[in-house]
Amino acid sequence: MSRMAVLCSMLVLLVSPALAAPQINGATNAASFLPPALPNGGLAQGSLVTLFGSNLGPDPFVTPSGWPLEYELAGVSAKITAGGQTFDAIPIVVWDKQTTILIPSSVPVGQAQVQLTYNGQTSNSFPIRVVANAFGIFALNQAGSGPGIFTNALLPANDPAWVNTLTTSAAPGDWYDIWGTGLGPVSGDEAAGPLPGDLRNQINVQVIVGGRQA
Repeated sequence: MSRMAVLCSMLVLLVSPALAAPQINGATNAASFLPPALPNGGLAQGSLVTLFGSNLGPDPFVTPSGWPLEYELAGVSAKITAGGQTFDAIPIVVWDKQTTILIPSSVPVGQAQVQLTYNGQTSNSFPIRVVANAFGIFALNQAGSGPGIFTNALLPANDPAWVNTLTTSAAPGDWYDIWGTGLGPVSGDEAAGPLPGDLRNQINVQVIVGGRQA
């Protein structure tokens, strides 16, 4: 290699910015984005949690290609420390400014710490509060406010009336699915595939519509 080539290589190394470490500034329910200080602001076992900050992943965002889910996605992994143990979280959507992870159902209730690693750089340790249940409904604006995501349980996803809106409203007797996260923990390997989601024998779930129980 010529002396000029060596000099150019050294200059590239000198001017190339060092990869900044990830920085976590917040953590909320991935559906409601409810601040942790508010009632129901805890992060439920087995729920989706969004981490906010910088250098949390690639840009543009990356999602898993399918099951089984991996504990590392596009160079991003996350760990939760609670009760003297460390648990691997499952990355679901990874992006520079915010990354969504699944808290394992096995993480004990109480105070915990979450750390994210991206391309070998590890973030600060951020405090979170893990609870048994803290349900949040996904919003149409994907920002935790306004109309929620409710879909007609008897219609295919490509039907124009599948999603409940002002022009495709529900009628008495209709069956609807509520999209959310945080009902509570499940049993089994969450990375392996969808697990049975009927929690009626574990928690008391009530849905009130127009002041009446559905």
